[in-house]
Amino acid sequence: MDERNSLMFQNDQLKSEANVISKQAKAYRQKEKQLVKQYMELIKCIEDDIVEPSNRTKNYDYFMYFIVVILFVIVIK
Repeated sequence: MDERNSLMFQNDQLKSEANVISKQAKAYRQKEKQLVKQYMELIKCIEDDIVEPSNRTKNYDYFMYFIVVILFVIVIK
């Protein structure tokens, strides 16, 4: 009878551990979905910035063109 009670107790412990592990796995899957969603949003932002650069990038490009033109004028003189 003691062996049966011991086995039932072990069974309950294992069920409890399996329940905890199941909850952890569910939390990990939710976190994974959240990270994938954030990753996809980041990729979309990067693609959008490549297709249509931000104003900061455009202003930097115009500034570099301005510097090149000034240098070109200085070299020509």
